Amino acid sequence: MKQKDKAGRPDIDAFETAMRRAGCEKGFFVSFDYSGEAETEISRFFREEHRVIVPISVREILDDQIAHKLPTDINPDKDVASMYSSAYVAVRKHNYSVAADLLRKCRNRLPADLNYYLVQDLAFREYARQPEIAEFFQ
Repeated sequence: MKQKDKAGRPDIDAFETAMRRAGCEKGFFVSFDYSGEAETEISRFFREEHRVIVPISVREILDDQIAHKLPTDINPDKDVASMYSSAYVAVRKHNYSVAADLLRKCRNRLPADLNYYLVQDLAFREYARQPEIAEFFQ
């Protein structure tokens, strides 16, 4: 997407189309700001299609204030990918015991080498010193 000051409804419409094509139920849209029409369209999309667009501003990223916008309703028992996503959300929200439980479930479902590879992702490694989840990084 081109850099511009505000995302408008056409930008959200294009993102919705991409989500439909990919079969996504949830997407994260990053912009400097959002027009009122863009915010209205995000709400309509959820009401009518039960798909979620999480609007995140660049300011929130720079201020590291996005943890409160991360999804809380991911179904962690759906599949291993959902469990890893849920564990990452839990880590970002500093809920390390929940993250540890989810990472243990993942470890039990995957070959050891694949599990180790996945938790070495930089998003997780940032939290490797947290006592509750340190076991996954050894």
